[in-house]
Order: sequence, then C-alpha cells, then structure tokens
Amino acid sequence: MTRVHFDREEGVPFDATLGGVIAEGGTSIVRQAKRANGDTIVVKAARKGSESLLEYERHICGRIDHPALVRYLGAGTDPQLGLLLAFEMLAGNPLLVLNGQRPTYRDPGTYYYPLPPGRALELAFDLLLALEHLHEQGHVHADVKLANLLTRTSGGPGGLLREVSLGNFQGVLIDLGSVRSVAVLDALSAGTADPSLIPSITPLYAPPEALFERAETGGRKLFSPSMDIYAFGLVFYVLLTGRIPYEHKVGARALKERELVLELKNREGRGELSPIDTSALAKIPLHDVAFDGSAASSWPYFHASVKEILRRCLEPDPRRRAETAALRELFQEAFKVRPPLVKGPRAFVQTLFQMRPLSNRLLGDEPLGGIRIRETNNDVVVEEVPPPKPEVATIGNETTNLEDGSTITFRSQAITPKKVESRRLSKVPPAPKGMVYLADVLREFKAKRPLPVSPPVLVTRTGFAKEELVQCLLFSLGQARQQFQVSDANETIVEQRRVTIGRGVENDVVFKDGSVSKMHAHLERDASGDWWVCDDGSMNGTFLDGNPVPAKGRLKMTLQLATIELGPTIKVTIMGKADLDSYLAAALQVWTEAFAGKTRSSARIKTITESDLATTTRDDTPTEKAAEGPLRSDLLEATPRAPTRRQPMPQTATHKIALPPARDATPTGGIPRSEIARRLSEQPPGTSFAVIFGDARAEDCDTANEVLELLAGNPDAILGIDAIPPRGSRVIVFRAKGEG
Repeated sequence: MTRVHFDREEGVPFDATLGGVIAEGGTSIVRQAKRANGDTIVVKAARKGSESLLEYERHICGRIDHPALVRYLGAGTDPQLGLLLAFEMLAGNPLLVLNGQRPTYRDPGTYYYPLPPGRALELAFDLLLALEHLHEQGHVHADVKLANLLTRTSGGPGGLLREVSLGNFQGVLIDLGSVRSVAVLDALSAGTADPSLIPSITPLYAPPEALFERAETGGRKLFSPSMDIYAFGLVFYVLLTGRIPYEHKVGARALKERELVLELKNREGRGELSPIDTSALAKIPLHDVAFDGSAASSWPYFHASVKEILRRCLEPDPRRRAETAALRELFQEAFKVRPPLVKGPRAFVQTLFQMRPLSNRLLGDEPLGGIRIRETNNDVVVEEVPPPKPEVATIGNETTNLEDGSTITFRSQAITPKKVESRRLSKVPPAPKGMVYLADVLREFKAKRPLPVSPPVLVTRTGFAKEELVQCLLFSLGQARQQFQVSDANETIVEQRRVTIGRGVENDVVFKDGSVSKMHAHLERDASGDWWVCDDGSMNGTFLDGNPVPAKGRLKMTLQLATIELGPTIKVTIMGKADLDSYLAAALQVWTEAFAGKTRSSARIKTITESDLATTTRDDTPTEKAAEGPLRSDLLEATPRAPTRRQPMPQTATHKIALPPARDATPTGGIPRSEIARRLSEQPPGTSFAVIFGDARAEDCDTANEVLELLAGNPDAILGIDAIPPRGSRVIVFRAKGEG
C-alpha cells in the first residue's frame, strides 16, 4: 500500500492511500485512492513517455476552477509512478447509466433511450457553462464527448438516476488532459508548435477541420475554440434524441470502426452529409413530461430552438459557429433556464418541462400515457394519451386475380394479448445488466459453443414449467463487482467480489417481491477464493440449504449445488460446472418438447414472440431486428447467419397474403415465379426481406433478387417470406396450409 502526499497552491494539503487501477488511457492511468478522512478520490499518473503532458495538465488545472469542471485537488509524487494528479470522484453520465440498465421502452431506431428532455437540457447547459468558462480563460477542452460528461450528486439513497430525477445533480466536464490554450492551438494550426501538444481527440465528436488538412491553413489541421462548439452540438443531440452522430447513415455498430468514422467526417467536410438527423427531434419521448404552459405553442418553439442551436453549433465553416456566450443566452431564453426559486444543488434549472416525480423513465417505471404531439397542415395537435395498447388495427380485404386463374387475398390480421395462450408470458422484460436469459444459454449449449455465462452461476428459476423456462435468468458470480478492502493497520489491500441481492434497483440481482428486503443479502468471495452467503439485516431472513444465515452474519457455500432462500417465497440456486451442465441438458430437452412445435405450437410460439415479447431489445446497442426474446424456439437452431433486420411486430395492421392451396411440393403453392417477383418488386424502396425456412431459421435478403435465388435453390424448404418496408409496416407471405 502506497501513501502519497498531495498539495496545491491555495489549497489544503492531504495524504491519500493509492488503490487499484480503474481506467487506462493512451497517455495516462487512473487509480482509485482514499483520503485519511475516508473520501474516495481518483489519481492520474502518466504513462511512460507522456510525463510532459501530465505536467502540462497540472499547469492548466492550477489556473481554471468552475463548478461544472472536475475539481482538481492537488499534485503529489511517487518514486515509482512519478507525478500524480488528484481529482474528485464523480458519478457517471445518467444517459449511459440509464441505458446500462436497458430500459424496456426504447425506440428501436435509437442507440440510447434519451433522458427526459428537461434533464437533458440541464445537463447540456452545465456542459455549456464549463466550456464558456474555459473559453473565457483562453483555453479549449478539445475532447468534448458523452463519456467526458459526468455528474456530481449529493449521494442520496436510490442511486444516480433517482438523484437526477429529483434534480439533485450537477453536470461536470472531466479529462482536463486534453485542454490546450488558444495560443498553443493557434501555433499548432500554423505549424510552429511542438506536435506532441496536439490534443487527443475523439473522431466521432471532432469537427472535420481538426481531422483533415485544409488548404487555407497551408495543408495543416485547424484547431480552435469552435471545435468545442461543434462537439457540444453533437453531445446535445445525443442527450435529447438518444441517437448518435451518423447513426441514420450507417447504423451505430459500424461506427465503432475508426476508418469508417474518418470517411464520414471527410464526406461531411465536403458537404455531402450531416452528422445528425433533425427528424429525430420529432420523436423525442414525452410520456413522462408536460410543458409548462400550452404545449400547442411550446412544442413548435422548443423544436425550432433546438434546430437553431444545432445549426449554429454544426456550421461547416468553423468561423461561423456560435460562441459559448451566445449559446448560453439562447439556452436561457428558449428553454426558460432560471436560478431555482429554492436554493438547491443546481445553480440553474430549466422551467420549460415538468416531469412526473414518481413515474418516469429514470426510476424504471413504464409509461403511463402522456403527451402526443402531431403536426398536420401547419397545425399542432396536442393530446393526452393513455398507455399504448398492444393491439393491431383491422383493415379491409383486397383480392387480386393472377394470370393462372388463382387469387391472392390481402386480409387483415388482428393480434392482441387475448389470443396468447398465457397472459403471463406476454410481459417478459429484457434481461437486466449482467444477467442472461436461459434461452440464450440453451442456444449456445445446443450448438456446443462457449456459453455466455461461466460457473459458478446463480440461477433464478430451476423449474421446468413454461413460465419458469421463459423467465429464468443466469448470473455469473465471476462477473461480480470487484472491491478493495484497505487496511490502514498493516497497509494491505484485499480484493473482494460481491453480488448484492434485494428489492432495490441498485442491487445486482433484483427481486420485485414484497417479502424481499430492499438490501436483503449478498454473496461475497474472500481472499482465499471461498464464497459466502451474507445476510444484510433482512426482515424475513436468509437461508442456505435450509440453514438460517445469522442476521448480519454469513455462511460458507460449497459452490457444488446450493439453494438460497430469501424470505418465504424466493429461491435461487448456485451451480458449479457439473451441476450447470446437467441442468442445461435437462432444460434443453424440456424446452424442445415445449416449444419445438410438434403440433401447432410453433406458429403459436412465433406469434407470442414477435407480437408480445420482441417489442424491446435486451442489447444496449441499436438494432433493427426483433429482439431475441426468451420464447424464440428458432434461437435453439444453429443458423448459418443470424437475422439482422428482423423488426418487432408493429402496433399497426399486418397484411397477410394467403396463397392458394399447394398443387405440388413447392412452398409457393404453384404461384408463377414471375408473379412472386412482381409482388416482391411492388414493395417500397429500401424494403428488406427475411426468408423463413421450415426448420424455423431465417435468412436475410437485401433485394428481391436474393429472395428469388433462395426460392430457386430451396424449393421444398422455404415456409414463407417476410417483407419489411422501411416505415415498419409488414407484409407476410405464407404458403397456404389447410385453413390458410
């Protein structure tokens, strides 16, 4: 254990004990540390060869101070690590934290589920104040991005999202190592400064002129305060809409490739595309907020103001971008940003939006209805709407005569939860962070691929009823949170891993059951590798294999096969490798018998999956396909290529094309190939297709020609074709069987 003395001009010196590494960057390593008074801080050390950059950061930190900038606490030295800079410990970015918990009502077109617009405005305003202070002091941050915007909270009960919901937060800009003075940036642009001072910037949020040489600067890159304004505009866009830059062009997954991002930036610099899609502003969720005043007049003004701010920030010519002071004034006027009436943690609050205090997205509650805004014929229609109902509207029938004398009938198909065999199966939520559905594990187990969990595991349900199979979740104890126990007596650091269980949302494993205490129990691994069940003072007790765990005490587990009871109703099972393999083998056999569709269950299970369970995604990245919900029997099949564009069943009419009875063995029922090609070609531009095989797997096709090739090569195997138009309506082509 290393103790370091820190000091700062006009500050109070202090000592801190260094802990483990919590983050690593290209030029620095960040460690956790603990002060003598018990406060946790972070300490930054330079990587070898980057010592001069850390010294420059120390120089900058001593000259800037603002509530919206991370607090610099002082500098110290260590014989092995060299210069160390100490900063306050902050909470995370609420947008990233919210989506780390995988909200269940995300728009499939978004990378993130956005913050409530009022909180997004306040967080963006804090960032703007930080940039304004830096620019007034003659500095530029140069690496503004979502990950560098954290929060300072009062640390109240309920975690970060509850604090943000209550407005008890302050947005804070971090990573001052990228800060450069305007004079240094001017010298870099002129080619007269040391190239090692070029700031480390993130391409996705950087303006094109900072990434590519420009003729007007003599073939050099241009660095200026306007690069902060550009990045601020993109961060503001992400906070409000949940969409990341260029997502509307290439999809979010592709943006992880640096070369692709640079190509997009190059095209943007040539004026060929925009990094944002302003139509996304019309899709900002408003279910848990209300306008302060008339929504019919407030919405157009809000919409226009956001577009104007984005336009001023993302102006292609950096000389024409707005300055921070002008943006702040526009924010204050457009979004009614005022000092609070009652003194609190925030110096400024927006008053344009009001938010439901007990039913909002930050607290994990489902939408209870809210505002719906429609703009038609230059009029704004504002409605109070109830929660969305999972029903499909019906439409009229249409019959088309074919050249061979047969007919194709387009008829409506209404899908409602009432037609599902079990209502309890219709609301299976996404898997919480760190947990995996049994269906996903069984898919890999059957295909003999590596499992998404590693023993020992916690299994929430071990019964073989349909409901239990569908809702069963697994959690790897090896993924438990790492903690360090620091002992001042002998100067040792002991590593621990802990899994908390309870009713509160801050736990690793959450049970929404009244008999379970908010912080009921936890599992922890000691330094020798042994696991223990620990009671946290629960009201109804904790039991290990029938033996009561002493209140505030613990019992040791064998990790072979153990049952933990939380009060009178909740049981979880801990399994080692051998027990897990046996359980998965038995579960797979029961699953196959229950959901493989030996009679008519296949179509029924498919209906349940796509219309009720697949309306949300468990992945925290954007996707256009339907979520792989726990009832998907086709997930247990080893497919050559997983579907990538399957969409959930929309809450609109589904048109079913009923083909005439088959006159031969072909799945198209004898329909001429030319007629099928014509029907496929009638789909709107941008339509993709999914060809469904008899063994329940699906093959994606980008064009109608690809569909026809599959039809020609697999005449006896194809069960149907899904045509997925861009607007989300759906046309399903099935072979007629019996009742059609």
